[in-house]
Amino acid sequence: MASKLLKSTSQGAASTCYVALNPQTRGVNGKYFADCNECHCSALANDEIEAHKLWKHTRALIHRRSFPGITIFS
Repeated sequence: MASKLLKSTSQGAASTCYVALNPQTRGVNGKYFADCNECHCSALANDEIEAHKLWKHTRALIHRRSFPGITIFS
């Protein structure tokens, strides 16, 4: 079952390599690619409020790992 859902390393890198090396994508930025095709991201991926929450939680996790026992407020 996992083989149907998961990609190999080569398959996972394919879109990144495609965008980086294909002359047709030269100058293209700010776009989302999946399976070597330009796609639309989900509404959640464009949600500024959720992005802020993710940023805040990520900073807290990094801080906890870097400075255990010290609490920061932001």
